[in-house]
Amino acid sequence: MNAHQIDIDLIREWIKLCDECHTAHGEPNLPPDISSRPGLPRWLYLVDLQQQCLVQVPCSANPQYIAVSYVWGQVDMLQTTVENLEQLQKPGSLLLEHAQPIPRTVTDAMHLASKLGCPYFWTDCLCIVQNDDVTKGQFIKAMSLIYARSYLTIVAGEGHDGNFGIPGTTDFTKPRDIKCRYLKFPGCVMMTEHIVDYMHQTECIGTVWQSRGWTFQEAFFSRRLLVFNGTVTFICERFESQEWQFVAHGDKRSSISGDIENRAYPEYISGIPTWPSLKQLIHIIAPYNKRNLTYDDDIVSAFSGVATIMQQAFYTGFHFGLPELFFDAALLWEFDKRNPEPPQQRKPQKSMLPSWSWMNAKGSLFLGLWLCFGNAFYNDVKNCAQQYELRPLVQWRKRVRGTGETKMIEYPIARDQSCMPPGWTFHTKLKGRTFYTHSSDSSSQKYPYPFPFPDKMTERCLNLFDYEPILEFEADRAWLKRAEAVDIYPGLEYRMYGAYNLRDKNGKWVGGLSSDRMDGCKGETEQCELIVISKSRVCGESQISFSLWEWDLDEHPSGDQVNPDCSFYNVIWIRREEGRCFRKGIARVLADDWEKLDLERIHVELG
Repeated sequence: MNAHQIDIDLIREWIKLCDECHTAHGEPNLPPDISSRPGLPRWLYLVDLQQQCLVQVPCSANPQYIAVSYVWGQVDMLQTTVENLEQLQKPGSLLLEHAQPIPRTVTDAMHLASKLGCPYFWTDCLCIVQNDDVTKGQFIKAMSLIYARSYLTIVAGEGHDGNFGIPGTTDFTKPRDIKCRYLKFPGCVMMTEHIVDYMHQTECIGTVWQSRGWTFQEAFFSRRLLVFNGTVTFICERFESQEWQFVAHGDKRSSISGDIENRAYPEYISGIPTWPSLKQLIHIIAPYNKRNLTYDDDIVSAFSGVATIMQQAFYTGFHFGLPELFFDAALLWEFDKRNPEPPQQRKPQKSMLPSWSWMNAKGSLFLGLWLCFGNAFYNDVKNCAQQYELRPLVQWRKRVRGTGETKMIEYPIARDQSCMPPGWTFHTKLKGRTFYTHSSDSSSQKYPYPFPFPDKMTERCLNLFDYEPILEFEADRAWLKRAEAVDIYPGLEYRMYGAYNLRDKNGKWVGGLSSDRMDGCKGETEQCELIVISKSRVCGESQISFSLWEWDLDEHPSGDQVNPDCSFYNVIWIRREEGRCFRKGIARVLADDWEKLDLERIHVELG
């Protein structure tokens, strides 16, 4: 390994072996042609690396292009606008001097792409017309698909802005400077630097690039990554190759295959979903919500690219980041109570974010209840050895922006937990493991849970800005007292933040309350206005206590039972401001105790 220059021939060899490997074993699951999706562009502006200008290429032509993922930062750079678009389409125009230069990282990536023999190159500053709001919105929605369909993505992991460059890649770039020592032996040279340091460099840990929200989706949905962060690593869906390891790409020793939880790089290359996997969705949203955005207004725009590509599986779409297919379960998100740092509420300038969505604040999320109750959302409960039930109690209406008209958030079928959606068969394997198959799936794929299978994949034009951040519904309301804080996680003895006991007017324990911790709590106790949204039941031997922290409290009636059977209501803790309600947290109240309260049916506008 050269301390100053990257071996381009080695990169070419990696790509060649990768192409041959995937041709032999079948291509990975590719997203559909961008132009086949409603509301997305029919063409791309690409940099023609031979003519050094922008060209307009139909998406249906499946152009081969290399994309770059980098940090813009606060630097002046050449951007395509309505005014200079015609000029930038003239051959040689990108070689000319401009009032704002092309950032060094982009020029280095262009030179590298040309050396690798790729005809086209894509970068956001040049290939999106920055002041054309109509086409810019379309390309932002298509962003994940653009990266997913690229030949490969160059990750420029170093530096604070676009002028840092990609050191050591070409004769035009500054050399890199790797601090390493060599031991010379007959016929070979051994490098003595610690291998763990280079592994961390591959993941770009601690870099500005690794902290940004936009770069997350660029790396997550790309099929192949060429990661530059001092060293260079080539990663595809099944293998990785490091320049400091003498292992051929495709060798079993370079395999990174496996479940998304066990992959070497869980935030890289997820693959394109073909069915609504909540586990995969969690592995997108949880790290994504910890990333930084320059402007809080960008959270909806940035997620629109994720939603576009995930809609292939979650075909009913997303409402402010929550999958409508599992909407009642998705509302049960919480912030991580193990984190002493409270979430940072986003403060967009252009439009309000809903308090009922995780988008409302940046921070560590806990989405364990998505798996517990989302997986069971369409189950026939008679089939479950470990039974989780969730029964919606309200009908959600979303408000169309500008008109005030409301539309129902409807599930694709009338949910009846006495039976599964049509076409599903439940199976039990040895050791009690279960799975499901669907009659219309010719591959006989085994699914962990059933879900409404669409008769045909009809996709809608997805626009996250079509609706206001308001949910309208009718629900039962009651008042309970937020009592003493629960500072230590029951049974596990680690600190918790934002967890409280709920008590009725007689002081009886009735449930647990999780605060969103964004507007503080008033005094040691306070009366809480609670609205009910769903009813849950957990029965049988279960690991539910890992998701329901109150389960192991001494006052919880099921905590010491071998085979617990407990029903409770999921409620939202609200505050009121100018006639509208806003979420302060969520709680779970024992069913028998909730039903004894003075319940009042009210109309709710939840912002």
